[in-house]
Amino acid sequence: AAVKLPSVFSDHMVLAKSENTPVWGHASPGESVTVQIANQIATTSAKKDGKWLVRLDLSASGPGPYEMSVTGSNTLKVSDVLIGAVWLASGQSNMG
Repeated sequence: AAVKLPSVFSDHMVLAKSENTPVWGHASPGESVTVQIANQIATTSAKKDGKWLVRLDLSASGPGPYEMSVTGSNTLKVSDVLIGAVWLASGQSNMG
């Protein structure tokens, strides 16, 4: 099966500027998967259930934008990726 990413990884996203930024997805069991962004490269193999996970050290990376590539039996490209602080907020309509 082709390497797949969940929908949270898409064009125009922001990745956390961290020593331990996770990127994950699915592939064929045992398939080698390589993730590359901002001069960081991480390689792993998909587990028996097809899940894979790499952790990138993006703590010294600039804000971007970058292109992230995920390569296995196929290659996925995610464009216009920024690296910085990631905030999640929720509340009432007057929160802005």
